[in-house]
Parts: sequence; C-alpha cells; structure tokens
Amino acid sequence: MKNNTFLSKNVNEIPFESEVVLDPSGFFVTGEAVIEGMFASENALNSMPPNSNTGAIGTNGLHTLIDWVSFTLKEPLESVFEMLKVPVNEFVEMKRGLNGYLGHVKRGAISVLYNGQCDNMGVHVMMSGMGCREYENIHGNVWQELFQKVLNKGGHFTRLDTAIDDYKGYFKIDDIADKVRKREVKSIFRKADVRVSYGLNELEGNNGMTVYFGSNSSMIKCRMYEKSKQMGVDYFWNRVEVETRDERAQELAKEIVKTDDLGKLVAGVLKRYLNFVEPSNDSNKSRWDISGWWDIYLGDVEKVKLTVKKVQRTLSQVTAWVERQVSPSLALMKEKMGKHFHSYVQYLVYSGKDRWTPKHIALLNAVT
Repeated sequence: MKNNTFLSKNVNEIPFESEVVLDPSGFFVTGEAVIEGMFASENALNSMPPNSNTGAIGTNGLHTLIDWVSFTLKEPLESVFEMLKVPVNEFVEMKRGLNGYLGHVKRGAISVLYNGQCDNMGVHVMMSGMGCREYENIHGNVWQELFQKVLNKGGHFTRLDTAIDDYKGYFKIDDIADKVRKREVKSIFRKADVRVSYGLNELEGNNGMTVYFGSNSSMIKCRMYEKSKQMGVDYFWNRVEVETRDERAQELAKEIVKTDDLGKLVAGVLKRYLNFVEPSNDSNKSRWDISGWWDIYLGDVEKVKLTVKKVQRTLSQVTAWVERQVSPSLALMKEKMGKHFHSYVQYLVYSGKDRWTPKHIALLNAVT
C-alpha cells in the first residue's frame, strides 16, 4: 500500500476474484462431478441442518448469531487493518468506490472503504451476513473483542444485526402472518408487512414468506422468514433478524460487549419491541396474555450462547476448489483425449445439471 492506494492487481481485471474467500478463482464449473467432489468430505446431508463450528445444534434447536456489522473509525487505514487482524494482501482493490468513498477494497464479503469525498469520513468497515461468517472463520468468536476496540477508538456503528435460527419449529411464519392480519400483536412497531416471494425460474418455485416489522426509516427493524425456502433445503429453518442502525446499533454494540449471552440479549430486545398475544373479552389489548409459543421461544432463546456458524458455501468457492483441486486432472485429461476433450466437458455439464439437488439450487440462488 502506498499513499492509501493498494498495489495488488485490480479485481475487475480478473473476473470474480473479489468473490473468493481464500483463493483467486475463475468462473467455469464443470457440473455435478465437481460440486459433489467439494461436498464429498462433508457430513452435511440435505435432511440435516448445518452444524456450527462450536459443535452440534442444541436440543432446543436454536442458534443466535451476529449477522451484519458496519462501523466507521477516524483512524488511519493501516490501523483499521491491524485492528481487524486480516492481512492487507488478502484484500483486492475495486475500480469503483462506494457510499461516498473513493477507495474500496474487498475480501470476500468484507469491505473496507476509505478516501471519503468529504472531510472526516474516516474509514468504513462493512461485513454482510456472509462477511460475518468469513470473519468468524478467520478468528472465531471474537465479536466482543472487536466491538470493544471499535468503541475504545471512538468508532460509530452504523448497522449491527443479530439473528436467531430456529431448526426445531417453535412457530411457522404463516402463524406470524396470521397474527399480524388479526392484529393480535403488541408492539412498539407501528407497521408490519407480509410478503411472499416467487422465483420466476421454474426450478425455484415459492421462495417463502417474510414478515417485516418497522418502517424503512426505523433505527430498529425485525424480519421473520422461511430461511429453508430461501436456501432451497428440505429441513425446517426459520430465521428472526433484528436490524439496528446508528444510535440503536451503537447501544447494541455496547450491550454485546457486556454480555456473554447474546441469546438472552436478543430475546430481551424482541420482548420489548414485539409480542404476540391471545385475544380475550378484555377490550384493552395491553392486558391480553402473551401467546404461549412466543413465551417458550423467547425463554429458550435466552439459553442460547453466541455461536460461530459454518461458512455457507458459495459458487465462487466451488470455482476456487475447481482451480485448486480439479484443474490439474482436467489438463491431464485434455492432453490424453485431445480433440474429444471439449465434448467430454459438455457431457459433464449437461449430465450434471440433470442431477442437481436442492443444495445445488441453493448455491446458484446465493450468487447475486
């Protein structure tokens, strides 16, 4: 790095390099045999939910996790990388800036923005949900340590999301939508939206239902949706996300630093902002009893510790695996088969597509 300019090759000159978590990648994937090879060493089956890096899912079937982190620091760029403890050479520079910053470097789904167009914009770090999983894959569960460093340096959190994954089935999203329609809800939120998403590709079908609480301008919002349908898996998987911004994100970061039980903290936030109730003859809804299933859910969330989830596989990681593990064999086959090699590759592609399973559809849909 020289004068805040990264000297590594530009990602836009090598297709898809910025999307690879660990290795540079190309684009070509040969089909079922390649993808199956990547999954061959894993014990994850379509009928089973994913495990976290810290062990199997608890008997209550819940995981609580950090799912989006964005913050700004008025620190030199080098100091921010030292704080993140991610080597600078693992990032690649993008041709275009973002969010008012002229400089933008990226490592997978972790972005660092610098050289703001206005004075005192500082350095902005942004990790999407995938970026959080990648960061955990590097360092493990170090969120409290990172957040404390940001706060100590006077950093400002612009967004901080938490999520609860339910693999047991405490409630269905249809039940939540029904409560909203009947207005059997006590909430600080003034608005709720129910949406159903449909994929236009005939392989996708119904992508699931999502219920949103809070407006676009709210500093705290909640989403509940069918994660299983979004990811194309055949086991139960619902997700509840709490999104916080600006002042609310700042306060949430302070609370996370003080607790070793993220589940209890998130349950407390939900209980304050959103409760589902059972109707009674009492005309005052505030005196209606909280629905038993919601009480049980919040109580079990309180027992969930902060977990480190396994990095969700992406198509770019498949391509990286192909280059690293398969390309020598493909080169050998080409040398041996000569002019027949390209026909053989076409056969692999078409026969592989006929054998796609939900996990392959999920990989395809995860690419944006």
